[in-house]
Amino acid sequence: MSCWARAWSAAGGQFVAADFSRQAAEQNCRISPLLRDLAQRHRDDVGGVLIGASFGALLACALARPLRAAALVLLNPLPPAPFHRIGVEQKDGAEAAPDSMRRWGLTACPVGTQAALPELQASESSLAFRRWTDFSRGLLAEARAGIAVERPDCPVLVVHSDDDQEIDPRALEVMVSRWRTSHLRLPGSHVSPLLGKRWFEAFGGVRAWLAGIRGF
Repeated sequence: MSCWARAWSAAGGQFVAADFSRQAAEQNCRISPLLRDLAQRHRDDVGGVLIGASFGALLACALARPLRAAALVLLNPLPPAPFHRIGVEQKDGAEAAPDSMRRWGLTACPVGTQAALPELQASESSLAFRRWTDFSRGLLAEARAGIAVERPDCPVLVVHSDDDQEIDPRALEVMVSRWRTSHLRLPGSHVSPLLGKRWFEAFGGVRAWLAGIRGF
């Protein structure tokens, strides 16, 4: 989320956004110890704005209470239990093997990166290609099987892209309704809030929402 960090810093703000995916890949562990490690790493960030995307958004959701987040922003999040069961079937049964890895980093190539992320410009695709990393299949399987998370006790914004093929919108709509969170729908794919020409639109929506919360 380097573009977000630069833009938010320039605007005079600050948020907590650990590199969840890379951290998870390096640890190759289960979600519970990963959460404990992240909470320890961010013990000095208590009371900040917590933000996460996709798998990282699920972890951010679970960290909101331990880190006493002032606000929580979830970008195309993997929904926690029980919302994960709504509207979708489990994908890629091979991901259930807990000790195996998805070799995204090992098998990455420029052509494959552009095909996977067609909305990116050439310079952005080159950057994404260099940042692919291997990832624990067990972590993904555990997340998709459902991670129970208590509703965060802070203002929450869920951002969801209309053309997201990874997250079923029905699950997020139910989560938004039951948790009574704010909800922002935007055009684009699963990666649009982070990369490509639409990331600044998502950033602007989040910034406007935070501006409406006392203290931001």
